[in-house]
Amino acid sequence: MLASGRQIFSPDQIQQLLSNAPTSKGRYKIKLYILLGLNCGFTQADLASLETAHIIFDDTGSIPVFIRRQRQKTGVESQWKLWGQTADLLTRALNEKLNKDGDIIFHTQQGNRLDYKRLSLPVSGKRFSGTKMIQSQTVQGRFRYLSNSTFPNEDDLLSFKYLRKTVATMIRKLDINNSDRIAQTYLSHGRPSTADRHYLQQDYASLNSALDRLEEELGLVE
Repeated sequence: MLASGRQIFSPDQIQQLLSNAPTSKGRYKIKLYILLGLNCGFTQADLASLETAHIIFDDTGSIPVFIRRQRQKTGVESQWKLWGQTADLLTRALNEKLNKDGDIIFHTQQGNRLDYKRLSLPVSGKRFSGTKMIQSQTVQGRFRYLSNSTFPNEDDLLSFKYLRKTVATMIRKLDINNSDRIAQTYLSHGRPSTADRHYLQQDYASLNSALDRLEEELGLVE
C-alpha cells in the first residue's frame, strides 16, 4: 500500500481496514465513512454535506437503498445503489443524527460539521493578517489512525481519497460495455461532449450492476 508504488487499495487491504475499524458507539462512523468512500466515491466534503434528503428509502421508509445527489465539488448529479453493509451503518447513523445544521447527517463528536473551518487565534504581536484558516480533518485524521494501526510496518500509506480512485479503477477494469462512462457516472464527473450533457441520460442501471459486482469482489457481501 505504498504511495510510491500501487496507487489504489487491494481488496485484501480494504477488508483488513474494515475488519479493523471500531464498531462501538461514537467510533463506528469511520467504517461508514470508508464504505461511503468506496460505495459512492465520497470525499470528506461529500460526507460533510450529505443530507437525509439525498437518501432514497425502500417502501417501508426505513432502509436506505440509494443515495442521489450532486457531488459537492463538480455539481454533477449521480445515484449510487447502497451495499448491504453501507445501508446498515447508514441506518444506524440516521437514527443517531444530531438535530443541527438542518438536514445534515454527520457531525464531529463536538457537534460541529465535518468540514467546519475556524480562524486560528492571532499570535501575540501579530496583526489579524498573521492568522490562518484551520479546516477540520476529522475523516482523514481518523482514517490515518486506522491505517497506521492496521498496517504498522508500512510507510507512505494511501489517504482516504484513494478509496474513490480504487473503485473507479476497478469499474474501468470490469469486462463490461462502456466501463469508462460508468466510472464517470460513479465519480460524478462532468460529461465532456454536448450529446453527453444534453441528450444522454445517466446509466444508473449499469452503475448498479457494476457496484453489485464490486461488492462481491471486495468481499463485502454478508
